[in-house]
Parts: sequence; structure tokens; C-alpha cells
Amino acid sequence: MCTGPSAVSLILSGGGASSSSSSLVRAAIDVNAQSDSGITALIAACDKGRASSVKLLLAHADIDVNVQDSKGSTALINACYNGHASSVKLLLAHADIDVNVQNSRGNTALIMACYYGQASSVKLLLAHADIDVNVQKNDGKTALDYAISQGNNACAALLR
Repeated sequence: MCTGPSAVSLILSGGGASSSSSSLVRAAIDVNAQSDSGITALIAACDKGRASSVKLLLAHADIDVNVQDSKGSTALINACYNGHASSVKLLLAHADIDVNVQNSRGNTALIMACYYGQASSVKLLLAHADIDVNVQKNDGKTALDYAISQGNNACAALLR
């Protein structure tokens, strides 16, 4: 195992695509290790919009793209919530991505992207073969319901 900084700390410290984070791909470390709140290096990279780190992490043979943090959110949900379309695109290209995972409140990546008006991410998600636009959050509302209620007309138009 790696005796240096954890994968999560490298990402959170701004490791980016430096030689340190490049070692994530080569080193015998647990790239799916979680912090006390369930954050993995991939979730952290997607949350911070570090697409170069996302790309490196996705290249690791052992990466689990669908790990959920303590609130049930995934790297894809975080990337959509924060409007990091470049990270969304990279995640959607991964063969194992589950685009319909729901967090503890029932949010999916699509619901979050629609709620926050992230039309670029909505467009990318809708192009994925497995996307289910009819998934309902715990309150019974869909991504379209949230796009409309939040006044995110561009997202609503994409869903109609």
C-alpha cells in the first residue's frame, strides 16, 4: 500500500495532474478508499471540477465509479450538481457507470443537473443509453418537475 498521502488528500490539496496524482494510477493504493464521510478521490475530484484528476482516476483498473458517500451521492451526482460537464463526460464514458443511482434524498445526477440548471450536463446525461428520465425523487418529483419549478427552461426543453 501507499505510505504517502491518500488519494483523497492528493485531490483535495489540488494535486491535479501532477506527478503525485499520476502515481495514483500506477501505485498499489486503494483508489476507492473513503474518508469518514464516504468521500473517495473520484468523488472529491468531481466535486472540485478537476477533470484531469478524474481522467487519471478512471484509468485505474480498480476504480469503482459508483461508490456512494455517506449521503448516497456518487461522483456523477457531484459533478452534475456542481456543473462540471467535462467530468460528467468522462464518467459517462466509463463502462460501469450507473447513471440512475439515487442518493439518500432520491436525487439522481439528472435531477441534480435539472434542479441547478446545468444544461450541458443534462444534454450529456440524456445521450446515455441507460438514462431513465422518469426516476422520481423521494417527494415523487422527476427531473422535469425540478427543471420547471426552478425556472431552468433550457433543461426542461431538453427533457420534453
